[in-house]
Amino acid sequence: MPTMDHEIVTLGGFTVAGFSSEGLGQGIPGTWQQLAARRADWPSAAQYGVGQPTMGNLRFLAGVRLPDGAVAPDGLEVAAVPAGRYLKQPYRGDRRQMATEVTRLFSSVVPALGEQCAQPLLFFAQYTGDVSEPGQPQIDCELFVQLG
Repeated sequence: MPTMDHEIVTLGGFTVAGFSSEGLGQGIPGTWQQLAARRADWPSAAQYGVGQPTMGNLRFLAGVRLPDGAVAPDGLEVAAVPAGRYLKQPYRGDRRQMATEVTRLFSSVVPALGEQCAQPLLFFAQYTGDVSEPGQPQIDCELFVQLG
């Protein structure tokens, strides 16, 4: 079950390098499988999922945070996470329900706090542990929604 504790935080910008998919989310499992195949390249790096939803589409990148100033390894795409204010909320629960929780944050929680989401929309998750393990239905992460 997702937790409901949230806070507004200010973050510096950073870059995530990994594998992306476009569509309604059906390609997301494949991005984690591609990342798992390269996991030995950065065994201690935290895993991130960066999402940029638009009307009827989602660009999602599963990857690792690059050290400041580092160049992405060959074959990886990048997503920039801009500096700014973010709504932060822990999520511990079924990975299949995470999209519902992100939608709830965008549509209900952010407005209830008197805030607005940044445009274009951007969210990311910082995961605890290795999310790329196949068949792992439960995940533990911090969700972040960029505020305008």
